[in-house]
Amino acid sequence: MFTPDEALPLVARAYPHHGPVRAGWRVLRSASLWAERGDVFRQTLYLYTVIAAGALVIVVSMWQVAIAPPGAQWFILAALTMLSGAATLRMPNVPVSFSISDSFTITAALLFGPAAGALTVVIDSLVMSFRLKQRDNPLQRLCFNAVAPALAMWTAAHVFFLLAGVGSLIESSQPLSSLIGPLATFAALYFVLNTGLVAGAVALE
Repeated sequence: MFTPDEALPLVARAYPHHGPVRAGWRVLRSASLWAERGDVFRQTLYLYTVIAAGALVIVVSMWQVAIAPPGAQWFILAALTMLSGAATLRMPNVPVSFSISDSFTITAALLFGPAAGALTVVIDSLVMSFRLKQRDNPLQRLCFNAVAPALAMWTAAHVFFLLAGVGSLIESSQPLSSLIGPLATFAALYFVLNTGLVAGAVALE
């Protein structure tokens, strides 16, 4: 049987073992909190960088279209884009969907230039974003979904016209056979940029 005097040293010797354990848990918890804050910071930085770049593209495109209107044909394509924007084709087992209106947005970019193409994509994106708004998506995500495709289209269209060496196709008489390479590059780059921007946002969530 232990007396109180004999028992005290045993209790006292037990505390040093608890101290490091508690300190270790505090360190792990702090590291976990810092990691979560770092993830949130990277996600926010990525989203706002894409939103800022896309917004700049939209403003520049609006200015270019205002000083050099593309013509009535573009407004027809824009109307068709709005009407078909809600119809999408989903890929099985892959978080990627294609809008039927993509055909109109691509046509607008090739016929009337990067600015008209980017604005047409914005129209398509806004139609889809308003539909997604019913799913309680945050405003930040809606803005990203609206501007990221425009940024991808604007970039891909500029690369196309740089490779093709022509202006808007509606004013060009260059044979289609000479545009096969630039067209393939345009389609591939637009797909990679569009899906890549979205995939980057999803990966950071």
